[in-house]
Amino acid sequence: MNKVMICGKAEGNTFRVCDFISGETGIPLVVVDGSDSGISEDYNTVVLCSGVYGGRIHKNVAHWLEELDAQKIRDKQFYLFLTWLGRGRSDHSAFTEAEALLQSKGGSLEQDYAACYGKNFGLFRTGHPDRADRKKILDWVDGLE
Repeated sequence: MNKVMICGKAEGNTFRVCDFISGETGIPLVVVDGSDSGISEDYNTVVLCSGVYGGRIHKNVAHWLEELDAQKIRDKQFYLFLTWLGRGRSDHSAFTEAEALLQSKGGSLEQDYAACYGKNFGLFRTGHPDRADRKKILDWVDGLE
């Protein structure tokens, strides 16, 4: 099983968790900045990684999904990992956005998504993502098909 993680930026809560997972597992971590919309044929499991911003996924991840070549995502499994503040159902809204973007390309997003808390400007959820958060997400990624 060849996995890859797609992250919207090279800093912040989501990136720190993904960087940890990549270091522990060797799973490549690709930071998308809007300039690369490709996906290697070598990967059959893609983990989309994003913070939640007002119920939406990171704009770079959304743009990457919008630019995907529908022909190149056939037979790939997509999963979603989110960092968020734990407010309302914003994680569900972000999932729905990612799911709709993939469906517009003929793909689908697995319903089994993972989330952990992230701190916001040092005011909320300080100390997150913590060691337990990283371990929880590491175990989830290890279990993906």
